[in-house]
Amino acid sequence: MDDSQQMDHHTTDDAAHGGAHAVEQATTTEHGHAGEALGPIDWSAWGAGAVGVLLGLVVAGCFVLATSVLPSAY
Repeated sequence: MDDSQQMDHHTTDDAAHGGAHAVEQATTTEHGHAGEALGPIDWSAWGAGAVGVLLGLVVAGCFVLATSVLPSAY
C-alpha cells in the first residue's frame, strides 16, 4: 500500500467515526478541558447532599442501636 492509499484509508476511518476524535482533540486544552468556566456554586444541591449524608448517618446509627447487645432490664 503506497502513501496515498494509506492516507485515504485513515481519512475514511475518520469519516466513519464522524471525526469525533479529531474534533475532541481540537477543542481540548493541555489539561483535558475545553476551557469552560465554572459556574456559581449550587447551594441547594450541596444542601440536599449534606441532608442526605446526615440522614444516612441517622439510619446507620439506628442500625447500630438495633443490633447492639444492650444489658437487659429484666
